[in-house]
Amino acid sequence: MLLWVVLVVMAIGLFGWVALSSWARWLSGRYGAPRWLRATSWVFLAMAALHLVAHLLSFRGLSAAADRGVVEPADHARLLANGISEAMNTLFFSGVLAMAGAVAMLVLTWTFHWRVKSARPEGSPPYR
Repeated sequence: MLLWVVLVVMAIGLFGWVALSSWARWLSGRYGAPRWLRATSWVFLAMAALHLVAHLLSFRGLSAAADRGVVEPADHARLLANGISEAMNTLFFSGVLAMAGAVAMLVLTWTFHWRVKSARPEGSPPYR
């Protein structure tokens, strides 16, 4: 059961980071967006990879706690609590970074997509 919870949380986090990366790539192709915005999508993909690695490392601690044959019974509860704590801290830190990235992308979208539309020449397409 715990395995499925960790996998679902990891998948939701990866989906969020990949969505932010796609958003950055879409915005970098808009009129008036700077070229450095395309590199931002790679930063979001790197954060997705770090999210995956951090969750796999915390899952390693959870699987060590689940292996009752190797671990002393007194240490079992401590290892399980440490693994759950690592997973929750990883999720919180990744969530905070994802929210900061989403706010930054909202500001960049407003700056380079909605505000720049007024800078385009007026008239129908054949007369531009």
